Amino acid sequence: MIVTLVSDPVDTTTRNRPGIAHYLAWTLSIVGLLFLVFLNWDNFLEAASDTRWLWVGAAAMALVLGHWITAVLSSRAVQLDEGPVSVASAYRILASGLMTKYIPGGIWQFIGQWSQGRREGIDSRGTVRVWAEPTLALLSIGGMWACLAALAVPYPISNWVFVVGAVVMFLLSWPRIRRLLLIRVRLGGVVRASHRQWAIEFVLATLALAASVAHGLAVVKAVAPGVDIGIEGAMVAFVGSWIVGFLAFPLPGGLGVREVVMTAALLPWLGPGEAAAIAILSRLASIGADLLTGLAGLGLDKKRGH
Repeated sequence: MIVTLVSDPVDTTTRNRPGIAHYLAWTLSIVGLLFLVFLNWDNFLEAASDTRWLWVGAAAMALVLGHWITAVLSSRAVQLDEGPVSVASAYRILASGLMTKYIPGGIWQFIGQWSQGRREGIDSRGTVRVWAEPTLALLSIGGMWACLAALAVPYPISNWVFVVGAVVMFLLSWPRIRRLLLIRVRLGGVVRASHRQWAIEFVLATLALAASVAHGLAVVKAVAPGVDIGIEGAMVAFVGSWIVGFLAFPLPGGLGVREVVMTAALLPWLGPGEAAAIAILSRLASIGADLLTGLAGLGLDKKRGH
């Protein structure tokens, strides 16, 4: 986690390749996860063999719903010079990114989104904002909720850390501050920043994050139906791990980093083998949801072409 946090995702994106810190974080995370599975092999096999796959499917569908809410959030958050972005256009651009994010290097995700943006009649800067605006909103608001939820979980970290983290993330959720962050990558356009607009974005981002929580509860139900991690546990384990995995950009989908963080976050309720099985199943459901969303975006694109 430390190696991931000290790396610079903007710098590595401009060089179109991951930096050494990303490769190191990726390697350490995957090796650590495999070692954890090896040490708890019997427990892992038992948990995996008893998996209830209908719940895994429900977990994937929860993320599909979350992707659609994210498209709505993007439509409300982004105001380009030529006017607002429609939900359908935002959905197609986001879907194209989901189809290419597992290719190492990060640049391929942007290429997929840029090409889709051109078909939507949106320039390169506008296309990046369609992706960046809702992502920054989800990171900041999700970080706030994850820090607040962590206060209810007996982690061996001082509660003051989570309180400070929640306050910082709340401040970063304001559109004007997000605009300052976007200046770093030289994006143009106008960001609506009224209190009403911020409230709408806050609610939409929270709903999208609720879909991730539902995803987490469904995956836990698939492996350990008798275990109740609660909403706070799902918020920390699944939203928190997504945030840390995102910081591993441009590795493919935060692969490895997210699973290790998720496994560690689930240990107050589950054994290491069960927690690792849940993390791996969550990744499989996430890939399935990304593919379904991407295919739906392609279907909408073809329907528009006709």
